[in-house]
Order: sequence, then C-alpha cells, then structure tokens
Amino acid sequence: MDEEIYELLANTYGCKIKKLGTHKDVFSVERKKRIGIKKKVLGIFPVYEYEVWQDTLSNWTYRNLNMRNNFTGKVVYSVSIAICYDRYGNTCYWRYV
Repeated sequence: MDEEIYELLANTYGCKIKKLGTHKDVFSVERKKRIGIKKKVLGIFPVYEYEVWQDTLSNWTYRNLNMRNNFTGKVVYSVSIAICYDRYGNTCYWRYV
C-alpha cells in the first residue's frame, strides 16, 4: 500500500516523499541558508558557513484514496491520507489519518 502512495505522490508533486507517524499534526523541520565561505580546504574546496533555524509546518490537505481491482473495477480498499507539501524544502510529507 505504501509503495502505491509513494508512486502516486512522486508522480503528482515530483519531489522527495517522506512518511510521518500518525501522531504528528504539527512538526518542525530544520532549515539551512548559506551565509558565506568559512574557509577553503587545500585551497580549492570551500567550506561554507550556514544559518540554521527551525520551522514548523501544519498546513495539511486531506485526501481519500480508493484502490480498485483492475478486472472488476470495484473498490478493494479505501484509505485516507494527509499531505503537507513544503515548497521551500521541495519535500512532500504524508501520513495516514
């Protein structure tokens, strides 16, 4: 079941897909923004300095998914999922409802 949901979300949003536990309504993600170059290793490879902060996401959209039998067309099982798309991190989070 999870594989079908992963495939559906990957085709719809075209980004990274992560599954969360059912108990998380509000969750926090760690954000990073590159500030500048801290130093260079071997004179070639830069080591960057980052600004790190926490951001909370709670904008869920709820969807009902119906899985059908290919031959008969009848609904085999139905499941409800919640989807939270993070535009900044280009990640789609989902969980069962």
